[in-house]
Amino acid sequence: MFQAMQVSGPRGAHPGRGFTLLEVLAVIVIVGILAAISIIPSGINLWARIQLDDAQNRVERALRTARSNARASLQGRAWVVEVDNLDPNVPTLLIQDEEGLCDEPLPCQRVRLNNYVTVTNNFAGGRAVFDSEGRARRLGRFVVSSTYSRGENRCVVVSTLLGSIRKDNNPDCASVEDASEGE
Repeated sequence: MFQAMQVSGPRGAHPGRGFTLLEVLAVIVIVGILAAISIIPSGINLWARIQLDDAQNRVERALRTARSNARASLQGRAWVVEVDNLDPNVPTLLIQDEEGLCDEPLPCQRVRLNNYVTVTNNFAGGRAVFDSEGRARRLGRFVVSSTYSRGENRCVVVSTLLGSIRKDNNPDCASVEDASEGE
């Protein structure tokens, strides 16, 4: 007559099934940590590429400014762009007349790049020189490299004696030799 009744808690509940709030939170934290670890390297690479692009744009503008200043020079002076590494942490581009007098109506300029890049060039004497007609005295390139993303380079190339300036985003641009650069 009397049947033994099992006590199982609230009506319809099954013991041992489901997750506790603590278990769910632990899983969410672990998944979040794994996601952050996988995102951080790509975020650093993206940030390094942004820094490289900014520095490349500043180098290109500096070259174009020097070429324009040379054309506008009242004394017919050549203008140069060179890298000043006096502060090894922050490369600076110098835009000035060839003698460094800065007494023309167009002032000499110092363009600071960010401290996460290095800049080198292969111009004779380390200077890109534009004569009073805006022509380049020698061909060459400025190479912008990241201190965080190895193998990533951006170049700005003076590619013709007429003073043509172009950007090269090939990561290997530092090792590429143009046939015309030897002139």
